[in-house]
Amino acid sequence: LVNGLADEKVRWSQAVESFGVQEAQFVGDVLLAAAFVSYVGAFNLGTRAALVNDKWVPDMVERKIPMTEGMQPLGMLSDDATVAT
Repeated sequence: LVNGLADEKVRWSQAVESFGVQEAQFVGDVLLAAAFVSYVGAFNLGTRAALVNDKWVPDMVERKIPMTEGMQPLGMLSDDATVAT
């Protein structure tokens, strides 16, 4: 039991560190997802991708807004099960 709890402490410590990184990147991730929902819904896939990848993400990088590398708005707005149906 004690050894099992010691392993859990290690796992929880690693999770806490990971959450800290995620929390720092959350601002940019949410900004990109909110802009996507607010603005690009009326456009086709090619235009959406161009806006996100060619305009918004480079601008966020230039402004040093923290975000998850390779973040895609649809990935934040849905899950795999929803996309599969």
